[in-house]
Amino acid sequence: MTRTRRALTLTLVLLTTAAGVSACSEAETPVAPQATPKYVGTAAEGDHNDADVEFATQIFPYHIQANVLAGIGQARGESQQVKDFAASLGEAQAEATAKLGGWLTGWEQAVPTDGAGAPLNAEDVSKLTAIDPATFDVAWLSLVIQHQQASIKAIDAYEEAGQNVQVEEYAATLEEEQRADLSAAKELLKELKG
Repeated sequence: MTRTRRALTLTLVLLTTAAGVSACSEAETPVAPQATPKYVGTAAEGDHNDADVEFATQIFPYHIQANVLAGIGQARGESQQVKDFAASLGEAQAEATAKLGGWLTGWEQAVPTDGAGAPLNAEDVSKLTAIDPATFDVAWLSLVIQHQQASIKAIDAYEEAGQNVQVEEYAATLEEEQRADLSAAKELLKELKG
């Protein structure tokens, strides 16, 4: 499956899930939408150690939660800037989960099936599906910022501990991307708050 096709499929799953959650009555307990694609992959080339496996397993739920945030942002964003940022965020996460899921599968390790272990409280993410549209963009960006900060912290904790060159290079690239997304989210939040 091509990267674009995988991203579009995951986006459709997320939008459907987000729409279903938003249709729930207020009396129901909110449940964070999740997206769990299937993986067919190979392990990262070269030797790996426990730190590589731990990093891939730990950061995977972060990407699942970021996918969920992206889907909700695309479905509920009030400004075009938020919708565009959410779409970009979703595409990046789809590629990351495909890579990590492939590595974990190739290493014969369990691939996380939900956002358990992700940095944000699932209830806070679910609340985005029912929040007042007038305040959605600011609330969504605030959670995205918290999420990116936690992701960067997890990546920093992995540095120097891993053995696999591909995983180390991925972590370095991911940190650069997360820092760029964090900067963009902060700037957009500042604009929206005016």
